[in-house]
Amino acid sequence: MMMFWRSLILRITAIVLLFSSESYSNEKLGKLKGNVIDKKTSEELIGVTVSLMGTKLGAASGLDGSFLVKDVPPGEYTVRFSAIGYKKVFKKVTITEGQVTDFNLALSQTSVMANEIVVGASKYNQSKAEVPVTTTVISHQDIDVQPIKTLDNVVETVPGVDVIRTGGVGASSLQIRGSNSYAGGGLGTRVVFLYDGFLINSPDAGSVNWQSMMMDGLEQLEIIKGASSALYGSGAMGGVVNAIGELPKEFSAKLTFSNGFYSYPSNDEVNSEVYPGSKTPYFYNVGFSQGNRYGNFAYNLIYNHMDDQGYRDGSHMLVNDFKLKSRYNLNGSSYLQLTTIASFSEGGIPYMWNQESQALGHLDATPVNPNRNSDDIKETNTTLIGLKYFTTLGKSVSMENKVYFNRDYYLIKYYPEAIDGLAYQEYGLGRHKRGVYDPDDPTTFNDSDARRYGIGTMFDIFYGSKHRFVVGGDYYYDDVISTQYHNNSAYTLGLFAQDEFKVSENLKLSFSLRYDLNHVNKDEVTYTDEVTSGNPTLTDKITQKTLSQVSPRFAGTYQFAEDLSVRASFGRSFRAPTLAERFVTDASIFAGHPNGELGAERMTSFETGVFKRFSDFASLDVAFYLNNYDDLIEAIDLDDDPNTIVFKYINISEARIWGFETSLLVEPLDFLSFQIGYNYMNAKDLNKETSAARLSDGINDANQEGWLAYRPEHNFNFRTSLNFDKVNVSFNTRYVSQTKAIIMNGDLSKDEFPGDFWVMNLSGRYEMFGGLSLNGAIKNLTNSQYEEMEKYRAPVRSFHFGFEYSY
Repeated sequence: MMMFWRSLILRITAIVLLFSSESYSNEKLGKLKGNVIDKKTSEELIGVTVSLMGTKLGAASGLDGSFLVKDVPPGEYTVRFSAIGYKKVFKKVTITEGQVTDFNLALSQTSVMANEIVVGASKYNQSKAEVPVTTTVISHQDIDVQPIKTLDNVVETVPGVDVIRTGGVGASSLQIRGSNSYAGGGLGTRVVFLYDGFLINSPDAGSVNWQSMMMDGLEQLEIIKGASSALYGSGAMGGVVNAIGELPKEFSAKLTFSNGFYSYPSNDEVNSEVYPGSKTPYFYNVGFSQGNRYGNFAYNLIYNHMDDQGYRDGSHMLVNDFKLKSRYNLNGSSYLQLTTIASFSEGGIPYMWNQESQALGHLDATPVNPNRNSDDIKETNTTLIGLKYFTTLGKSVSMENKVYFNRDYYLIKYYPEAIDGLAYQEYGLGRHKRGVYDPDDPTTFNDSDARRYGIGTMFDIFYGSKHRFVVGGDYYYDDVISTQYHNNSAYTLGLFAQDEFKVSENLKLSFSLRYDLNHVNKDEVTYTDEVTSGNPTLTDKITQKTLSQVSPRFAGTYQFAEDLSVRASFGRSFRAPTLAERFVTDASIFAGHPNGELGAERMTSFETGVFKRFSDFASLDVAFYLNNYDDLIEAIDLDDDPNTIVFKYINISEARIWGFETSLLVEPLDFLSFQIGYNYMNAKDLNKETSAARLSDGINDANQEGWLAYRPEHNFNFRTSLNFDKVNVSFNTRYVSQTKAIIMNGDLSKDEFPGDFWVMNLSGRYEMFGGLSLNGAIKNLTNSQYEEMEKYRAPVRSFHFGFEYSY
């Protein structure tokens, strides 16, 4: 496999160099060279397009802002300088025979609204009006005002994004346009999370610790909605979350501290008698970052420590998060970049309440149920080491190579304190057992050590004046040792190409094509049958060890003007089941059955949308989407008892999710902005057989006609911000409609299903003097008692106070 990969890279490089070769034989031709900088910051600008109007001659500025146009016939030319987020400039230049003409220029930025640049949608920089899929960009300024800068808190108010959390370091799920369920703790997400282009999703379950991944020190965060498999492969069926780390332009250092406490529940809540005991839960966060640039070398080091006593029983959390990004410019056309993440967390695991009056049982209050593992501890470790090499090959070609290592480890200790002398625990049907934690006894804990070794390469080629060609591939090997998912390994290979071409000055079309191959290195799986009386041991063959597909996508944008564009895309996506979905046997208090016949799921998607910017003070984005799934992977309950769960992942023959979303941003004044978003979603299982299985045990309403579990129909958010000279005040609210279908907890009535809540947050910031600023926030302003997952109470109101000192 490595020989094939090396041969492929060498052949592509040879073709690229052939495209980029130039002739220097005519000594009568002149040259145009110079530098381009930002007018306000004097920073060198990379990727500025320099075009000689009426010719095919041009160049792009390099890492140091310099450009060189060769072989220019003598004469007078109009030169166009253009870059995303900057005003176009046209200048007259005279080229002299056999001479080099120097010309330097400073470009001015456009308005903030016109300055949104998207990287991940096509794997290169584009203005938002040019992107063929719906994308939301969250700037570092918007992230900085968040009182809790974890990934889930940053993205939870984005239209079309739903976050389901159980609290603490328990399981969490992030779905884009209903892309995935929560069943099994969110195994098999259809959303890819990238940090500086490196894959973070865990190698075993494809999951992400959304609730403990800190987002400090980002340049921006992008949420690319809808099928992205044509470029990003298996796992990107629902979309991509793309985090881009920041590098400082000069010396910078920042110290932050925030702390606070949780409030009592509302007086009309019956659980107020058991929460919070005699204590007020306290939390704090300390962060430090320091970066600098020395000539060709720049770095940014970030550390965060978060300690949260938790708002309910088992929801305490301790996080230590390290990030390092550094770049060395080898010359004016190439650089070497290192990205490192080490995130450690430890905390409790909240469990479902038996009675709503005990939903927030906490601290020294009476435990909800001493047989429910209320002292369980989960430790996690997410590690990334990624190295990227970027270079330009001639004036029209760039190459990016990367190699990375990703590790995701967790350990769940059951009954580490042996509550009330309890030495043994049975739950479910009395067959699934768990003893007091003993590191030498794998029946007393669950763990998974999942490691990924990956490489990738990509070429970005300007071919002529109308084509931009992206071609490349990636390969990674996953190695998993786990008590929950068995010991497994697998590899994934992907080859992709995209041609974006200008049909006219206004119309851009693109065609993307990707080949994915996934192979698992296990022949069979042995497990205990948790349903059949006597619990026999079963062995199933793995019948679909190798899965593959070619995924195409057609897309286009038509710009009626710089401030108005329409877009459409149509494509096919592929996702191989994760190792967890194939081999899971255990999920805490629930038992699982592996599925040796589990196959890939495939999706046909269509999206169309309109983006309109009204001068420099408002923009509107409207999108309609339709996703048809073949063999959708979902969990079903194999057990007829409504009070117990034995789940299994299967392929549903057909499912359909469609909807529309709108996002309106208004900045009527320099100091005032409003953002309104709404998403409607219709998510149905079209297979009558599996749909009926979901209605078993009387959990769901038969009138819902097979609504897919944990997909809310309505999602609304609103945000407003006031920015004066030294004061910033921000208010946001979100509404999530009630879930129409669940998989667990047959004892719930329909009005106890999760969802149907409003949550409001208020935050403020005051800049004092000498780099010192004060900040504060109130989350869940109205103290709403709500749930994102049934029987898991979400956080009550919390108060945050802190400061930031920069120098």
